[in-house]
Parts: sequence; structure tokens; C-alpha cells
Amino acid sequence: MRPRAGIAQALHLDNRVHGNSFGTVGALLQAAGDSSKYFVLTAGHVLAISPQVRFGDSVNVESSPPLTASLFDWEPSFGDVRPQTDIDAAIARISEAGARTLAASGGQPLPAGFANPASGMAARLRVARGDIAGTVVAAVSGWMSAADGADTIFYFIRTGWLFDPDEPSVHGDSGAAIWSADDRLIGICCGAAPDAYPGKTLFIPLGPILDRFKVVPVLRGHFGGGLAERDGTELRPGVRPAAIASAPSAPTPPPVFGLPLGADAARAADVLARTLWGEARGEPERVEAMSAVAWVVLNRVRKQTWWGKTVVDVCLKPFQFSCWNPNDRNRPRLLEVRSNRLGSADQQAFADALDIAQNAVSGALLQQDDPTRRATHYHSRFLSIYPTWARGHKPCEALGNHLFYNDVN
Repeated sequence: MRPRAGIAQALHLDNRVHGNSFGTVGALLQAAGDSSKYFVLTAGHVLAISPQVRFGDSVNVESSPPLTASLFDWEPSFGDVRPQTDIDAAIARISEAGARTLAASGGQPLPAGFANPASGMAARLRVARGDIAGTVVAAVSGWMSAADGADTIFYFIRTGWLFDPDEPSVHGDSGAAIWSADDRLIGICCGAAPDAYPGKTLFIPLGPILDRFKVVPVLRGHFGGGLAERDGTELRPGVRPAAIASAPSAPTPPPVFGLPLGADAARAADVLARTLWGEARGEPERVEAMSAVAWVVLNRVRKQTWWGKTVVDVCLKPFQFSCWNPNDRNRPRLLEVRSNRLGSADQQAFADALDIAQNAVSGALLQQDDPTRRATHYHSRFLSIYPTWARGHKPCEALGNHLFYNDVN
């Protein structure tokens, strides 16, 4: 589906005080602990890329009539040298009357619900010139760049997702919403994906944004008499997407290592499965080797250190699992592979990886003995020169073609 000219699906905005560019409003938000506070959401680099940016900067929303918001919070801090971040997002405070105006005018359509992305999901990018259809590809990390006047600012996104649009995103689309086919908000556009993914768009999933800013999205029907509903579940301040991932009658499963299951579980399983596939699909005993890698990921999560706090964080930590390295020649295959028991060898291996990953994320794997003896590191036993981190350390276990270590910090 090509953009529908003349049918506004989103609004532009800019920082009046310290801005050199403009972007797109992705959503209306409400403070989780204070239902009287409303915000507009966009990409962080749209409103806060200047080192001089300040809390309270005046933000212009190009609605009809124009509205003014006040910059409230953002991430990352672009004043840092090459920051690394999970999100590229900013929120600006807007009055309740302003929020009602945006919703009532139709210039900023409200979603019917919200959810986490999943590989293969049909979606659309909602930009000011119309909708652009496409498909969610996979989780990805990589270096992004944005202009601050004549300067180019580089920053690293740890937990982004790829979107394959019918047409590439353009300047000014940053911050635009990405909706699923059933009108659920799943994230906001960050910009053109790194060069390794030509024609793709990188977007930030909604969940980490809501958690970072302690907000909830304003949904369709919100101003029409009470709070919006999704699948019969009332959206209340403080409720996260993971808490309403399943039907209301279904019990919410317990967290594993602080990772909420439900909406986040699908993403965690997908990222972990791709890690297992990338690291161990060629092993003679493939299932055992993939399970061992899964244990290493879980053991790192257990440590709650700089390796990462969740399964996704650990897998996508830069330069930890080589299959995710930007220069790894197999990375394009890793991002595209799909599960199919009757398909190609790659697809069959990914089916095994997905089974193991789902067991790991659900906690079922934790009911078994850890064959790696709580290892957090491993490397091939056939290396002529061992990695620097292995020097002075003794393997705790040898499994297949890999040596495992449990005494490396």
C-alpha cells in the first residue's frame, strides 16, 4: 500500500528553542501515576539532539490549530560521546485540552491497543503523508546517525527492530508510529536502518519506552467516556503491555529473572532463538549445543551485571555473541530465517532453536540440570589462540566443540 496523499495519519513537531530538524508525533501518552498528565511521544533525536537542550524547551506541534508542548524527558543523552541506548525517544508535556484537541481532530489517530513486535508481523508506518505498509523483520542492534545542524551525531541502539516498508522512510518520519494490522501500537520509527540493511527502517518497540518514562498510551475511546479497553481488559495507569498480553481469563505467568512473560516473552524467545541458531546450528549434536548456549544466556541474566538484565539485553549486548556482530557474514541470514520443520536445513535448525528458546523463557529449562555448570562464557575448542578473556581461566566443562567457563567476570 502506497502512502495515501492528503490523508494525515500523524503530525509533525519540532523543538522551537534548540532544534535543527523536525519529526513526527508517534502517540499520545498519559502518566502512569497521574491521569491528569498527557504527553506527545516522538524520537529522542527529534527534540533533544542538541547538547544545549533543556527540560521545558518549547515544542511546536503542527496541528490545526497549532499546539505548544513542553519537553519533559528524553533518552539517550546526545551530549555524551557516542551514547549506547535501548531507546531513542522523547516525551513533551501537553495540556489535557491539547490532548483532546489532537484526538478529536483526527490529526493524531489513536490506536485500538498496543503490543510488542514479532517477526513476520504485518504493520504500517503512520507518517504525515499517509500510511506505508510493510512487515516487521527481527530484533537488531546497530549504529544510527542523526544530524544536528552541520554535525552528525552517532549513537548505538541495543534493542531495536527492523521494519521492511513498501517505501523507505524519509527525513521527518522519525518518531512516527508503527501499528499492527489490527491497529495496535507496537513502536516508533527511529530512522533508516544501518547500511547493512538497505531499504529497512529501524524502530523502537513500545514496551521499553513505557517502562522508561512511566507512561501508558492513550487508546481509542479514551476521551469518549472512560478508559480504553483492549480485548475486554481495562487499561489503567501503571499497567504494562506484558500484563495484558493474553486474554483476561488467562493467568499471568510468573516472571523469570525479572523478565515479564506474555507480550515480552515472544520477543525474548525470538531473539534468543536467533542467538542459538547463529551460535550453534552447525554443531554435530545441535539440540544439546543450542541448549548449552541458552544456559549461558540465562546464567548471564542471573548475574544481573553489565552483561544485561534480561534475555534480550544479554543476547544483543554488543560484541558478546559474535552472531550479532555487524560484520558477521551470517548475520543477514540470522535476521531472515524462519521456523519450518519441513523446510530448508536453516529453517529446521531454527525450529529447534525456537523450541529451546521458548522453554528457556518460560522457565521450563530451569527445571533441568545445567550441563554448563553455570558457565557464562564459551569458545570453540579448535581455536589456535584462545580469547583474551580466557587467559588465566580453566574450562569448567567441554561440550561438543566448545569449552565453557564459569569463573569469568
